[in-house]
Amino acid sequence: MQTTSYFLSVIASSLGIAAGIMISTSAKEELKKGKDYFVILKKALLAASTVLILNIIGAGTTIKLLAYVAAIALLYIEMNNIIIYSLLGLMIFLASPSQKSLIIITSMVFIIGIAEGSILTANNRKLGIKSLLGKGVADIFPLLLSAFALGIIL
Repeated sequence: MQTTSYFLSVIASSLGIAAGIMISTSAKEELKKGKDYFVILKKALLAASTVLILNIIGAGTTIKLLAYVAAIALLYIEMNNIIIYSLLGLMIFLASPSQKSLIIITSMVFIIGIAEGSILTANNRKLGIKSLLGKGVADIFPLLLSAFALGIIL
């Protein structure tokens, strides 16, 4: 793993939430209709990234089967953003030995961030863009913390 490319990937992936906020504030009329689809997109990408990271790290068949069931369960349960983004930071770290895997996982995290930024804007319509970006940074902080900490320690 090259340290520079790893840290740049983490930073780039975390910009998805800002992009989602910017896009959703400029297209507010579409936000009401699209909110449900952003929730589905976020959950589907979380499940897909879980499956993908297990294939990347070469987990055993039993572990994969259990994790696939857990990934499907992710589609039906609500999870705290702190947990979600901490796990995404771990996934970025686990994908870091392979440049291709790192690009795929960080791209998925970026798209999850776009969906989350849109959901955040839809749920807080009365807030200005600065307040929304502040909330977005607070949401993405666990990803940055876990990915940077693992990258520095290991």
